[in-house]
Amino acid sequence: KGCPDADGDGIPDNLDKCPGQFGPADNNGCPRLDSLKIKEVETTMQSFADHIEFEFAKFVIKPVSYTKLDNIIQTMQAYPNANFAIEGHTDNVGSDEANQTLSESRAYAVRQYFVDKGIDPSRLTFKGFGESRPRDTNETAAGRTKNRRVEIRLIQE
Repeated sequence: KGCPDADGDGIPDNLDKCPGQFGPADNNGCPRLDSLKIKEVETTMQSFADHIEFEFAKFVIKPVSYTKLDNIIQTMQAYPNANFAIEGHTDNVGSDEANQTLSESRAYAVRQYFVDKGIDPSRLTFKGFGESRPRDTNETAAGRTKNRRVEIRLIQE
């Protein structure tokens, strides 16, 4: 009778990355996400990522952030055929070089947290942007706070 295929997409469950959802073979049995769904997923992840906190001027994630990171992991697990880009950003306090290094280190620290919690590292990339992509003004403390962040993008193969 062959191998079970619970969702009827022609991909045996043992090879199907999404055995409960109909999806094409070229996407490993997972449904393709349209641009609106990708934006929705990114918005959900960013609502958690906006609350990731680090030790001052370091890349050590504060324990208060673990629940938010775990929520992001749940979202990643819901889309097993998607990859994710982790982007680190800083405000403009300090040298360009130091901010670039800090942003890269923070993005890597978040990536490593996800890997340590079981996310396949091949699904994750990381990059630091330093102070080059501010979200708000660097002229106020509130603006600088918004600029010190990690963003996560969903990349569908």
